[in-house]
Amino acid sequence: MNFQLHRPTGFSGEGDQYLPEVANSLKRRLKKAQGLLKYDTLHLPDLLNEELASLLVEYMEDIHNDIGIWRN
Repeated sequence: MNFQLHRPTGFSGEGDQYLPEVANSLKRRLKKAQGLLKYDTLHLPDLLNEELASLLVEYMEDIHNDIGIWRN
């Protein structure tokens, strides 16, 4: 997971070392939540589940640190 990929030039956060574990934890929680769904067709493939978790972590980091990636 390269969280630096979409950031503005020169931005690096103090919590960068924690982001991969946050994404992995979120991925596990998403997988567990999908297990509660009634239909298997609603389950995401592992690759998409990982991508969703990474995207959500990037979004949360952006909002928390006011980086501006998701700003209009």
